[in-house]
Amino acid sequence: MSPHHVVVLLKLHTLGNPGWTYASLAKSLGFSTATVHEAIKEAEVARLFDPIKKEPNRRSLAEFIVHGLKYVFPAERGPETRGIPTGFSAPNLEGSSIVPATVPPVWPSPDGKVRGYALKPLFKNIKIAHIAIEQDPELYRLLALIDAIRDGTVRESNVAVQMICESLGVDNANA
Repeated sequence: MSPHHVVVLLKLHTLGNPGWTYASLAKSLGFSTATVHEAIKEAEVARLFDPIKKEPNRRSLAEFIVHGLKYVFPAERGPETRGIPTGFSAPNLEGSSIVPATVPPVWPSPDGKVRGYALKPLFKNIKIAHIAIEQDPELYRLLALIDAIRDGTVRESNVAVQMICESLGVDNANA
């Protein structure tokens, strides 16, 4: 399992469309077609992807995000830097009940306009963040919520879990 698997599955969820191709999915994420193909095949083995419906197994994906992701891909904080807001500091989460931290977590990026502590993103390539922000606000929202689970307080994590489960259409109690 790699972070790319999670990003690919979340992108498939935001598409909500079984008419995708490996090439179109790769292009929409800035990945190679081989990377997307590998991610989907390995997600299928892990039962996170339904090959018949050509979509993520939302209940299993929610369970993995809620219970396993922060252990498999732990948050790594760094020094203060300029970057792209994440966690509950992301602009698309402003309506939540969480008050953003005074020093927010950011994905380090020279194009970022916010200063905060560096939080190593789930993905290695910051290009994914720019694609998500510009082309798929829901993907950005989900990635920021995952960071709230990985790096946030217990309260932030619980709110993020609830929001992710709602987005995936699964009951939080069953995730």
